[in-house]
Formats: sequence, C-alpha cells, structure tokens
Amino acid sequence: MCIRHWRLPIGLVKPFRAARINEQQEHAMRLFSLLFALLSLSFLVAEPAFAAIKFKRFPHCPEGAVTVKTCECHAGTSGRYHFCHAGKSCDTDTGKCHK
Repeated sequence: MCIRHWRLPIGLVKPFRAARINEQQEHAMRLFSLLFALLSLSFLVAEPAFAAIKFKRFPHCPEGAVTVKTCECHAGTSGRYHFCHAGKSCDTDTGKCHK
C-alpha cells in the first residue's frame, strides 16, 4: 500500500488541528492570567511601602529653634507645612522656617 492510502481525509484532520491550537491558546492564556494575578498581587503588597518612602512624614516642629535633624513646621492647624532642619527656627504662625 502507498502512503496516500494511510492519510486521513482532510475533513477529519482540520478538527484535530483546531483542537490542538485551542489547547495551546488555552494553556497560554492560563499562564498569562496566572502571571498577571501574581504581578498584581505583588504591586498591592508593595504599595504601602512605596507610599511610606514617597510621602515620608516627620514629627512636628515646636515653636522656635529646631533641635532635631528634620521636622515639619506647620502653620497652626492647617495642613500646610515646610520642612525644617537643625539650626533653623520654625514660625508656627506662617508655617515657614528661617535662620
């Protein structure tokens, strides 16, 4: 017998190829979904640590000379403030530092 006699008709081969391609796509999508979920989870876990670095807060400065390395000089009870460093003076009425 010749090899041509052993071949399946093309109508039977196409569904097998399509099934194999669908399985490959399904496997790739499952892998992509898993990687996306892990990446999202890692960002959610690390976000508070990044926020703490980005918006680092210091203790409030007392009125007058600053003795600590760095503090926040607030204008009364408002949310406005400036950073003061050691050796400067904090004016709590305006929230500004000066020498």
